[in-house]
Amino acid sequence: MTMGSGARVKSPTSLGDIIVVAKRISPRVDDVVRSMYPPLDPKLLDARAAALLLSVSHLVLVTRSACRQPAARHWVERSLAAAEEHMAVLRQAAMATEPERPPAPSEPPRQEQSAI
Repeated sequence: MTMGSGARVKSPTSLGDIIVVAKRISPRVDDVVRSMYPPLDPKLLDARAAALLLSVSHLVLVTRSACRQPAARHWVERSLAAAEEHMAVLRQAAMATEPERPPAPSEPPRQEQSAI
């Protein structure tokens, strides 16, 4: 949402909240980019991309709360849903790189103790 679209911020405090949350996004982007350099660790990339998506989602929530505009911004929901789909692919790739774990050893059968 751009401020030129007619949105009005409820209070200066709300605008401050938007600024604080927005400033958290850039470092998350940097983390995602750094995690793409070799050697690539799919689990690390998944974790950092999830942190970025969480920061963007937080910004959306804070902005909606701060602005006097109906929440009829369907493009935001579509964009977040598409990002979630991408996250699912990253998560699958991260899990595919995990080595097969041997099954946990089963516990020996327990004998019931009689109450004497």
